[in-house]
Amino acid sequence: LSTASTNIKDTTHNNSTITTTEEETRDAYPSSSSSNSTRRRITHDDIVYVSSPIKATIGSSWKKKDEGANVTLTKNSVFKVIRSGAEAKDELWRLELLDIFNNSESHQTPQQKRREKNIFFSHEPQYEAPLKVTNPQRLIRKSSSSSSSSSSQQQQQQQQQQQQPKKEKRVSPHTLTGTISSIHGIYSLRRVGLPDDVGKYIMSFLEVENLNFNEVSVTGASSTRGHFPIESVLGNDKTWWLSAKGSMHNESCEEHLEFRLCPNGTIQRLSYVGVSIPPLPHGPVSVRRFRMDYSQDNGNSWRKGGERYTLETMDFNGMQTFKLCPPIDASNVRLVCLQNAFAAENVYILGMSPFDCIGLFHVRFM
Repeated sequence: LSTASTNIKDTTHNNSTITTTEEETRDAYPSSSSSNSTRRRITHDDIVYVSSPIKATIGSSWKKKDEGANVTLTKNSVFKVIRSGAEAKDELWRLELLDIFNNSESHQTPQQKRREKNIFFSHEPQYEAPLKVTNPQRLIRKSSSSSSSSSSQQQQQQQQQQQQPKKEKRVSPHTLTGTISSIHGIYSLRRVGLPDDVGKYIMSFLEVENLNFNEVSVTGASSTRGHFPIESVLGNDKTWWLSAKGSMHNESCEEHLEFRLCPNGTIQRLSYVGVSIPPLPHGPVSVRRFRMDYSQDNGNSWRKGGERYTLETMDFNGMQTFKLCPPIDASNVRLVCLQNAFAAENVYILGMSPFDCIGLFHVRFM
């Protein structure tokens, strides 16, 4: 075991094991299709995330693209590609903000649909590089309002699949980020003479499951105004959370909401986080910069997310989705609010900001 254990990194004693690169993380999951999808050409209907900020223009229609305001698509924000630069005659990309946490269009009110906007930016060679495809098979969800032609095609495909003999898919389970994959672990243990059944049992202690949002709960907040119960941030009602008055000092703070990812405290995999806010000018205290901290021992000790897990919201209505690279394996997480929108957009010479708190509407996890 000592020989094989050298290939398994210890993730419980220091933070250095969490600093694995995204390439190392992909190597740890050979069954994942994301490593191949990021290399192919991006086309319409792809789900992409922005690996580095992009300057863009926002507009409500394709004809009014030149009348829109300039915006910045922030790091790790997730969008759906409506049209890529290679497909457009005027070489303009067209993206839409994507809420991966709501797979039903019927849940959207007419007001929410009217608020939806398309995002355009010029087709430049350096612009496509920051766009990365993110596991479209998991995120693309077919709504019940699909056309009859597509439903008939689905029925034909299902009938063909039923007639064909089923092939067992060999899928490697997820293991803790920064550790060896299950397949490689079993192989390493086999090389030192251990049977595969023993290897599978040993590697099972490193396996993690994707979280189930229905099992996520709010366990606390650094402070609150008390307008609504803090549990409301996981709901869909017209509610919000605001930190206490004066909690944001000198244009920055570290006010947080704390969540338990599973009732029994087991470690779960968190791959995406969603935040909804009121955009400016209506939401000067809405969170702009935030960081994801995490605990693997039910909140007894915490690790700061650092620059990798520090993200920025955008001035958009609706749920904004952000990809965590690499995903976070934890029992508890904190969404730490660092700066509100007013402080991020303004520079003070003297005095305190008139907006000395921070808040948001709702939070989602996947």
